[in-house]
Amino acid sequence: MRGGGEWWLKASMFDEVRYKKKNRLLMSGAGVNTFLPPLFIADDQATDLRNFSSGKYPAAKVRNGKTQISTALSKANGLGQRNNQYVHVVDTKAWKYWNGSSWVAVKTLSADATGTFEEFSTGTTKYTIFSNGTDREAWDGTGGGGMTSLTNAPASKIFTTHKGRIYWARDNDIVYSALNLINDYTTPGDAGTIDITRIKGALISLITFNDRVWAFGEFSTHGLYGTGPTNFELIDIEGAVGNISDLGTVVCNKMMYWPYWDGIYEFDGSTPVKVSEPYGANGVKGGVTTFVEGIKASLKHLIAAGSRGDYMFMSIPYGSSATANNLTLVFDTKLREWYVRDEGFKNFVTVGNTLYGIDTAGKLWDMSTAATTDGGTAISWYRITKAFNNGMASSLENVSEVWLRFKLPSGSTAKLAYSTAMEGTSFTDFDTVFSTSADIQTVRVQLDVDDIYDAEQ
Repeated sequence: MRGGGEWWLKASMFDEVRYKKKNRLLMSGAGVNTFLPPLFIADDQATDLRNFSSGKYPAAKVRNGKTQISTALSKANGLGQRNNQYVHVVDTKAWKYWNGSSWVAVKTLSADATGTFEEFSTGTTKYTIFSNGTDREAWDGTGGGGMTSLTNAPASKIFTTHKGRIYWARDNDIVYSALNLINDYTTPGDAGTIDITRIKGALISLITFNDRVWAFGEFSTHGLYGTGPTNFELIDIEGAVGNISDLGTVVCNKMMYWPYWDGIYEFDGSTPVKVSEPYGANGVKGGVTTFVEGIKASLKHLIAAGSRGDYMFMSIPYGSSATANNLTLVFDTKLREWYVRDEGFKNFVTVGNTLYGIDTAGKLWDMSTAATTDGGTAISWYRITKAFNNGMASSLENVSEVWLRFKLPSGSTAKLAYSTAMEGTSFTDFDTVFSTSADIQTVRVQLDVDDIYDAEQ
């Protein structure tokens, strides 16, 4: 987008009147920056946006659409996968998987409660494990007697697997199984318990990353080195950084991400680094500070995260009126830019190269398609620029024209609006651009100079 300003200079009544035109070229593919005031962010960053992506960076691009898988679930209590092939869900009490054309029943559970899926392989058998704290079940992928109830495991839905053992959260302890035995937690010298003596707050999450098991308290992080009782070593990561949601912890592009009270953190296995805003040498160009600060504290446990390729997705309950996750923050881990989608998800899972998400209405979506709609519904989007005044609070501009160069599906529309305030919250529409073809088009939008005269933006 290119904007123009104009002004008149006159030294005396006998001087020649001179005209100067100033152009500004904007490649609007950068993300959102709510960390800094609008005057101080980069020209190509947005003060707010919805439903854009970095897919055509440096040009702005509306995010891809998504495709619904089957009918909505009655109540989404779990989402996982098996063998990187099939999506597994728990619908109220029904554990089932999608075979590509229909749902196949696995087991009817006893409790209507949310839970977690994990995979576990003994070398000879691959298990898909689900636990909601009451039901702890392991399925070997066969019918009939292929289900094992993990009656000896702790009554917890927080667990992970690593190097032939299953690790469970119990109070402030980690309980681990005997080697390659899914239901043995008592054999001396093989199964056992590790006390997290320096944990701060409740034990929130267990996850396997960087060939270790990581345990998160609400205000602390701990790493478990080793593979068994003869070489286990528990370390404490210094610094009061913890985790506020088990479902919000995810690995993306060889890094681990999770939400904390003051931001979203990235971890390479040594030191947690805040990436929800420019912080030290983290390389982040924008920021989602406003959205993180707006997370409804009473619903923090609902935060859910997923990943696909270079993109990390984190769905949050934003605003005091939120009753569920209603915004999804997307972090491009390579460009180090943030984008925002105006939709909420209860859970995510990646199968192969496909990201699936269950929204708050119970619909399961394939989020990796190149669709231009959300199941036939048009994608609504907007982008709000910074205030343009040459970096000086007292500088005013006259804007006379805007040039747009765009490629939109035929029949699409793009509406332009302006605000003359430094932090615009009320906008005036001044033109609507129609896409007459799917080719790249260039449009000049002429403004009445009285519309944007001596404006801060």
